[in-house]
Amino acid sequence: MASLTCFIGFAFCFLVSGSEVSQNIIAEPGQTITLPCQIPKNTPVVIVEWTRPDLGTQYVLFYRDGQSDPENQSPSFKNRVGLKEGLMQDGDVSLILKDVTMDDKGTYECHIVPKETNRRKRAGSFDTEPIKIINLNVRQPGFTHDEVGLVIGVLAVALVLALVPAGVLIWRRRKGFKKATAFQSSVDEEFELKPL
Repeated sequence: MASLTCFIGFAFCFLVSGSEVSQNIIAEPGQTITLPCQIPKNTPVVIVEWTRPDLGTQYVLFYRDGQSDPENQSPSFKNRVGLKEGLMQDGDVSLILKDVTMDDKGTYECHIVPKETNRRKRAGSFDTEPIKIINLNVRQPGFTHDEVGLVIGVLAVALVLALVPAGVLIWRRRKGFKKATAFQSSVDEEFELKPL
């Protein structure tokens, strides 16, 4: 029986891993965002757990048998996270994160335990592989350091492109002026008026 349970759990994880497992999301402080996680439709789930590897034994959200379990939830996520409305309809177990802060930056993992396993412990104790990994980057509104560097680089290139033709033009005019001056000197020498 235990091998059947393991097989079902493994088969389920294999089915959901067919989609893109890792995703990058960019947010700004104060936003409400959705961290997507999808399981096959009509798949009965006992546990949904959202974790961050840097939280240790705490979790972002733990949902079991129709309700959230705040016992080991990280205090920084209390009253700021939940699953989408219409809980798990159409296989959607996405996490809603409200009032994003700079501290929310990090890696989020979506774990599920299908109903067939019929276990009551936290998902983390099953060593389940995440079915979705979200890399959340939180940045201040406006330009980032990279974007400022890019803008400065583009402006520097534009300045060089503008100055090169101007420099060539000045050089040519100066070269022409030197030729004209040399020509005038030779003419003056040739037709130099000598006193009588």
